[in-house]
Amino acid sequence: MPPVEKISRQMVLEATFAITRVKGFAQVNARTLAAQLGCSTQPIYSRFGNMDDLKRAFILYLEVSFSDYVKQRIGDDNPLIQTSLAYISFAKEEPHLFSLLFLTSYKGKRGLGKNLKIIERLGVVGSMSRKTGIDPDVATGLYRNMMLYAHGIAVMVATKQMDITEDELHFQLESAYSAFLHQVDHLQK
Repeated sequence: MPPVEKISRQMVLEATFAITRVKGFAQVNARTLAAQLGCSTQPIYSRFGNMDDLKRAFILYLEVSFSDYVKQRIGDDNPLIQTSLAYISFAKEEPHLFSLLFLTSYKGKRGLGKNLKIIERLGVVGSMSRKTGIDPDVATGLYRNMMLYAHGIAVMVATKQMDITEDELHFQLESAYSAFLHQVDHLQK
């Protein structure tokens, strides 16, 4: 009978999450994980062949966590504004996690462009297209414009360059949405 696994892959990923959340991803290494888990480095390397394998697995884990975060915040109102609000809220509440997903590149596979696909998979564009009657291709352009706008605010919030109230944020996003929608209407005519 094989020995009972005391430190699971999930536990290592959760410890990576906890360290990254507080100190940033640069602080994640076998020693800090071992200290967080109360074990030696051996179980970490047993679950993940090396730190690069762990980091790749953690990025995927974090993408799922972010998707869940956004899903919980999208209701029946304008899904594009709600998604933008969730994106900015994530940046404010979790600046280290936001930075890892949207401001850094891990082996050239991260950054805003690729990770916007996480949100696209949530069906925001299709929902918006149905609600507004906009052609799906045009809705995709509207989505990208809004997310680029939201990304600018999110970066300023995550890096503490901007402090914005919830009311101001709603106003800014509603104004941007209206302007982008007006632009789309103008282009469709």
